[in-house]
Amino acid sequence: MKKIASLALLSALSLTSIAGAASAEQLTPNAINPTVAASEPIGHHELAAAGLVIKFGSVSGVHHYTVSILNTDDNSKQTFDTTSNSYTFTGATIDTEYKLWVGAYDKSGKLLKQTDSNSNYVTYKFAGQSVSLAWK
Repeated sequence: MKKIASLALLSALSLTSIAGAASAEQLTPNAINPTVAASEPIGHHELAAAGLVIKFGSVSGVHHYTVSILNTDDNSKQTFDTTSNSYTFTGATIDTEYKLWVGAYDKSGKLLKQTDSNSNYVTYKFAGQSVSLAWK
């Protein structure tokens, strides 16, 4: 009998909590809404899974772009070719500093433009956002 009384009391308390949550939701709908807005920070794992998006402007007469990424933690360098004017580096780690460089090449392999005229890297600490590089 005690178990039935305890279950009845627990059920009544649960219903009261649900009713209270519903009225709280009416007062502050965004506080309970599970949807994450684009401007709100999300967890490190979700950011790392999305990758570091490196954007750069299109270049007339380009055959391909070469994207170089240097990880300053371990000095590992990776180079990727793409025909798009953006590249997503899925190997990026949150709170890691990267040095980035992009070159635009024509069909014969001639460098048309680069993100730094001295072939230097642009330093960027990955925090989940994309980065846009300008041609020099």
